[in-house]
Amino acid sequence: MKEKRNKVRIQLNNQGLSLVELLVAIIILAIIVVPFLNSFVVSSRANSKAALTHRATIIAQNIMEGFKTDDLGKVIRQFSYPEKGFSIISKDFLTDSTAGSIYEATVTIGADGENEYIKSVLAQEIMDANPHDEPDEIKEKFLNMNGVGGTVRRSSIFSENDGDNYEFISQEDGKYCFVIKGIQLQGRGFDAMIQVDSSRYRDGGLLNDDLKYNNKKTVRLNGTDTNKDAIFVQKTDMDEAALHNLKLTNPTYTVTEDNVKREIIITVRNGGSADKPIHQVKVKYVYTFLENNTVYGDDKEYLIFDNTETGEKLRSIYLYYLPWYSAHMGTSSTDTITVNNEGLPIDIFVIKQEKGETSDLKDNEMNYAMTLDIKNSAGGVAHKSLKTNLENNLASPYLPEGIYLPPPHIIYRLNGAIETDKSVLKLADEIVDKQAEDRIYDILISVYEEGAADAQFKEEARLAQLAGGRND
Repeated sequence: MKEKRNKVRIQLNNQGLSLVELLVAIIILAIIVVPFLNSFVVSSRANSKAALTHRATIIAQNIMEGFKTDDLGKVIRQFSYPEKGFSIISKDFLTDSTAGSIYEATVTIGADGENEYIKSVLAQEIMDANPHDEPDEIKEKFLNMNGVGGTVRRSSIFSENDGDNYEFISQEDGKYCFVIKGIQLQGRGFDAMIQVDSSRYRDGGLLNDDLKYNNKKTVRLNGTDTNKDAIFVQKTDMDEAALHNLKLTNPTYTVTEDNVKREIIITVRNGGSADKPIHQVKVKYVYTFLENNTVYGDDKEYLIFDNTETGEKLRSIYLYYLPWYSAHMGTSSTDTITVNNEGLPIDIFVIKQEKGETSDLKDNEMNYAMTLDIKNSAGGVAHKSLKTNLENNLASPYLPEGIYLPPPHIIYRLNGAIETDKSVLKLADEIVDKQAEDRIYDILISVYEEGAADAQFKEEARLAQLAGGRND
């Protein structure tokens, strides 16, 4: 009887879970599993968002590098006429067609009070709307487009032939905006907005006077043509970079600006035939110092003009340079500029730019010494004219009215020999047309999900942002 009871008990234990027990088990399982599943979903979404942000950051970095390769005028020319060539961002990120997807934009306030980004007006649009106007009338209408409030304003590039020749005309407020739509990377699409702003370095900005570099007056020459004129503007960090290279390659010697001599050499090549002349211009910066009767140096050369494709003859050379202020009269380290011309009848412009802090400018200019040597391969004089501001003391405009500062120490040479007769040098009147010009800019690059440009760049669509700067 006892065995029978035990047997029955075992059978009762094999009946399985009751419905209540099953429901409790399911609930417990759900409590445990659901958070895990949710964490997997959240993690997957986070990884996807992180990957998207990473791609957007790569795009922003690529654009930032592209913005620093050329002066601002050339950069804006690419945004105004991208079909003529666009290298601000890697071609791998762009589709075959750039029509309407790359442009300079005007920021206006819409009816809803939000920012709107409208394509800036090109000169060609004014020409098309006013076919009977003279060129001067077209340009006047173009310049007067900059209104207030919601007025669509002009592009920063004026061109009457679709960007083949152009003039950079800065915006009065020092602010610029650019758009690139439809950027592609790893199967995803993006839009980018680039904001460039020079106002912080002007009067009214937040910086102290010595850092308001955009207040400094520079020579401005209008009417240049990149197909006919060779133009070189020295970057503000070129000299510092050369000194750094000298220090790296000569670590056992003391290398400073005081014991380094600089020479700027412009070489004009006149080749080809009468029917098809080949004109090229190169600028070379040479830095040397003497140690133990041995000359050590660093140099860098730039091709600034080549008419192989255009066939246009060289008309002028413009050199905008920064003085080497350690060069003093009575020493062997005078700043030297040499122009080697192969017989071309050209106009030569040598323009000294302000360098360093305004507070140091007076002493720097008072002690500055430089030599300008114009050489012609066949001897004599080949150039049509020589125009400079070398004899201007750049500190004078910052002093009270009536205070006179003597000019720097300038030596002119013709084919290596000192020449004091300015008529022989064909030295024209000094360049006096000067104005404050932007040279330092802040850059802010924002990358969004594709379609954000058409939706006026809403904040919630932004994926990455990168801040930087540039100087011209």
